[in-house]
Amino acid sequence: MSAISIKKNYFYNLSYQILLIIAPIITVPYVSRILTPEGIGIYSFTASIASYFILFGLLGSNLYGQREIAYHRDDQKKKAEVACEIILLRLVTVSISVLLFFLFIQLLPEYKVFLLIQSLEIISVIFDIAWYYQGQEKFKILSIRNISIRLLGIVLVFLFVKNSHDLYKYIWIIVGCSFLTSFFLFPSVIKDIFKQNINLKKIKPFKHLRKILYLFVPQIAMQIYTVLDKTMIGFITKSSLENGYYEQAIKIIRLLMVIVTSLGTVMTPRISNLNANNKHEEIRAYLIRSFSFVLLVSLPMMIGIQNIASRFVPIFFGEGYENSIILLQILSCLFLIIGLNNVTGIQYLIPLKKENIFTITVTSGAIINILFNFFLIPRFKAMGAAIASVIAESVITIMQFIYIRKIFSFKKLIKGSWKYFAASFFILVILKLLNSLLPLNIAGLAIMIISGVVFYVIFLFVLRDEFVLSTLNKALKKDIR
Repeated sequence: MSAISIKKNYFYNLSYQILLIIAPIITVPYVSRILTPEGIGIYSFTASIASYFILFGLLGSNLYGQREIAYHRDDQKKKAEVACEIILLRLVTVSISVLLFFLFIQLLPEYKVFLLIQSLEIISVIFDIAWYYQGQEKFKILSIRNISIRLLGIVLVFLFVKNSHDLYKYIWIIVGCSFLTSFFLFPSVIKDIFKQNINLKKIKPFKHLRKILYLFVPQIAMQIYTVLDKTMIGFITKSSLENGYYEQAIKIIRLLMVIVTSLGTVMTPRISNLNANNKHEEIRAYLIRSFSFVLLVSLPMMIGIQNIASRFVPIFFGEGYENSIILLQILSCLFLIIGLNNVTGIQYLIPLKKENIFTITVTSGAIINILFNFFLIPRFKAMGAAIASVIAESVITIMQFIYIRKIFSFKKLIKGSWKYFAASFFILVILKLLNSLLPLNIAGLAIMIISGVVFYVIFLFVLRDEFVLSTLNKALKKDIR
């Protein structure tokens, strides 16, 4: 596929990622006020529990499946055989995970109703076939599906969630839409597979288990510092409120994070395919561009969130969420940190089958995260979990950078990115000035955000940044259709 195909795929993927940001802007202020921090905390805690069983049901099959489909993209029969084997293997592993989940929820009777609803989320994993389309770089159909069902979810929230007693309805809507998203394309994939007249007697799903397990260990580690924080806050603090504060802060970070990591979703199957064809110079060129993109967007986002958090939280979430301000400011550092290790890990190590290095780095980060959580959460509650997450992700990034230091010229990369640091510092000054002059209302917040974006682009344009100039030039020529 050509560079134009990458741009189109990125455009389709980014369209959905933008909706992921817009949707909460519409629903979160409403849901936060209706369900209160306690209700949000209950949802966060029960969802974190379900996430572990989803993880064990998936093993590492999402990343593995995407990579294998990319490798066999040009061999229709082999691609169908691999897809069939992965689907059957997932059916077995998810079924076991569901059974274990039903046994586990007996230990938490106070959350039993909510956890039973969350079980639908685990079951939906059986039908999740996104990896099949991602491996073939067919992002358009995924984006259309995701956007349609996401919009349906927004409508349902406003129709049925009316007061704090509707928490169970809110959870039903979330997991129901997740199930619909997973099942939507499943029948068509099954049809595509059997078009190839594959010999079912030759299908051996468990032959993939060992390789999938190689990716399972880093998946566990990644889950630890993305979900375990919420679980540990719940068990250590015994407070739904602390989980509510943390949930809202990390939700904003994760939603905006898709801007930083969106390119990785498109690049992973592309780099897998390039590696299969031994095109290593092209891989290096693509990764340099990815690093530039991460620095371009993550630095101003980090500075922006740190400066608007005190305005954003009370306006967006309402009263009672003041503790989320400091959490948002701390967690904003993850834009840069995760953005960088997304390039080194997801876009480089995984496609090139260097799972052992990836596993070592993320496992190290997970262990550090757990240790710091045990030390910091009892003293600082949710803020301790936020600090632990930043430390853990920093360790992962440093370790991965050390490993690939002989592959990439970091000196050249830093030299080429000084403009982003200069422009971000300029934005910091602008935001500090505006913060002291503008009123504490929605209009003031909007002016700060818009001004930050506009001045950042203008400053980079004045500095003649190659990345920005190239993007603007191609946009003006309507290169992306």
